[in-house]
This record gives sequence, structure tokens and C-alpha cells, in this order.
Amino acid sequence: MNEQQPNLILENFVNKICEDGVVYSMESKDAFALCGSNQFTNESGEPVTVFCFWSEENLAKSCCVEDWSNFKVQEVQIASFLEDWCVGIYNDSFLVGLDFNAQMIGLEIDPIDLILAITKKLKSKKIDLEFEHFKNIQDIENQIKKMFG
Repeated sequence: MNEQQPNLILENFVNKICEDGVVYSMESKDAFALCGSNQFTNESGEPVTVFCFWSEENLAKSCCVEDWSNFKVQEVQIASFLEDWCVGIYNDSFLVGLDFNAQMIGLEIDPIDLILAITKKLKSKKIDLEFEHFKNIQDIENQIKKMFG
């Protein structure tokens, strides 16, 4: 992956999910699509856990191979993705994987950086969402910036 590719992957992912209102995950009866990071390790020297999400259903389906052959693609609404998934993944010190391919190549990103990229795009498109734990997009962005800003 060259230096421009991560920015392009992030931009394409954010544009697509803001346009469609959903992201895609893969789950089996007892597991979620995750893998070890190719780039980052934890304090023990082990790869950081990466939770994988896709901007398009067909991209996710193309990864239902090998260890994930019994996984099913699930649709996740953006509000839930932001406040439940990304915040939870951050709290567990994990990463988000965007648009991985069947060879497990994609973008690994800090969930906070992803939340801020998505909220920025949603605001620029004047799209608001209903959240359970936040008043609106500005509220989630303000709280993230207050904690990490």
C-alpha cells in the first residue's frame, strides 16, 4: 500500500457510508470478523485486534472465505457504528479495519480518527443522525474532541 492509498481508502469509505447510511460487518454464530494488525502491536508484542468493516456489501461478501467462510454479512446503521462500535472498539484499545480484501489488505485506523472523519463528512453534507447516547453529530464530535483534543 503506497502512502496515498490509506487516505484514498478512508475517503472512499467515509463518502460511501455517508451516502448510503450503513456500513457492513461480518459475523458468525459466535464471532465477529476480526484479525490481527499487520502494522501495530500491543505492550506484549502481539498484533492489536482489528475489527473489520466494509463500505459495500459485495466487498464484505468477497471476504467470506477461509476462516470467515461461515460468516454472514450484516448491515450496521451509521449511528450505531459510531456510538456503539467505534467507541467500544476504542475503549478496548483495538483498531478498525476498513474495506479489507480477501488477502486481508485494507486500512487499519484508530476508531477516534474514524469517528471524526465521518462526523466531519456528515456535517458537510448536512446529514444528522439520531443517537442513543449523544444529542446529535455535533455532540459526539465535541465529546470526542474534549476527551482527545
